[in-house]
Amino acid sequence: MLFTICGLIFLGAFSFLVKIVVDKHLSLDGVNYFFHVLENTGFANIAWSRRYTEYLTEWPLVLCVWLGMTSIDYLTKIFGAGIFFPYVLSFCLCWWITNEEDRVYLFFPLASFIGFNLLSDYDLIADHHVLALMTWPIMLLLIKNRPLSIREGILLWALIFVYSRMYETAVVNALIMSLVLMVRMVKFRLRLEYVIGAVALILLAVAAYISVIYIVDPRSPTNRGAFLDSILVNQRNWEAIATSGFLSLFFLGWLITDRWLVLKDLVFVIALVPIVVYVLARIAHPEYAVTAYLSFSSRTLVGIVIPGLIIGCAVIGFLRATITSTGLVSFAIMFVTMIGFNLYDLRHWNEVRVEFAKLANSTEIFIPIEETALADPQRDLRHHRWSWNNSLLSLVWSDGCVRSVVLNPEKGPQGPFDPREELVFKRYLEYDKRFRTVDAGVRICSKDS
Repeated sequence: MLFTICGLIFLGAFSFLVKIVVDKHLSLDGVNYFFHVLENTGFANIAWSRRYTEYLTEWPLVLCVWLGMTSIDYLTKIFGAGIFFPYVLSFCLCWWITNEEDRVYLFFPLASFIGFNLLSDYDLIADHHVLALMTWPIMLLLIKNRPLSIREGILLWALIFVYSRMYETAVVNALIMSLVLMVRMVKFRLRLEYVIGAVALILLAVAAYISVIYIVDPRSPTNRGAFLDSILVNQRNWEAIATSGFLSLFFLGWLITDRWLVLKDLVFVIALVPIVVYVLARIAHPEYAVTAYLSFSSRTLVGIVIPGLIIGCAVIGFLRATITSTGLVSFAIMFVTMIGFNLYDLRHWNEVRVEFAKLANSTEIFIPIEETALADPQRDLRHHRWSWNNSLLSLVWSDGCVRSVVLNPEKGPQGPFDPREELVFKRYLEYDKRFRTVDAGVRICSKDS
């Protein structure tokens, strides 16, 4: 079992590192957060209620900026490494928290990775990813089949404290975790357990309070409406349907007692039916791929899939249910299949990146996106990018010397700046001399000087 778990962890890590190589972490809000860190020479400071997520993901980039690094190419990869850091932290904590007997519960963070994080990979910087990741060290502490030590209690407090300012849907998770915590206190009836539990309950109440405040009064009312709308969009997300169907049946099989071993294994096999249907659908409809909007809409699953997995983890943990070799194989097949298709679909984002690279040396300094292949309906690249961050991506992918900038749609949002009125990243980039008509203070590309 340990070999299977380690193999799946490394496969998931490999898939993430491939995305860093092709800069998928810059999609959607990624390049915007990158922009704010470099321009602020510090953390992006986008939202108070999500501040600890920013700290966990941005600290490597902030550190390098403070140290004076100016290479955009290196900084983008360091930014990607920072986004990957919470994944490493979460799985390392989960591994440390579990002993050899409890390692089977590592299937929950793996299920969370496939059933949520993987689906929302067009917005890798987003706070909901970190919330999902940091759920599992907390839950694996809460389902331990023994009283917690002082060291484990302090770790639990620290994790919940950080959890309190990650993402607004933490309110649902905090309520479920509070119930699990109260069950622990009743089960063990020890003074230390009461102390650990009481402090943890207070911290969870604070987390729920912060979440409710920012749900009622969000930093962006538009985002709240879009969040609710996105719940319905997931009905068109084949990956979400397939993985949710598999995980529901898989955990049902896990709950079945070993006295009904044949039935248990049968359910594990039946769990693969949604995955088989998904594979056949992908073969029959090769034109289908997860679009940027579908992927972005998957963020709503953090309020559905993650609470469901938390409940499953609590029930299976308290019942000490076991998993069979058939279950291991079934889960591994699902995991490898979904990772494989996810990497295959990465070609669409890479085509967007390649097209930007082609435009980098255009003879025009400002290129309307409507006049490029990025907006060509025949190539369909418009469904794998966003309307407002094209100018930022042009700068980041300029190879150190900005000769052309792709403009956002004239009637659409312009992002954090309009390159026809101001220029950014002046500390990190050189510009073609023609850009001095916009800003006389930019550094001229060394090849042109």
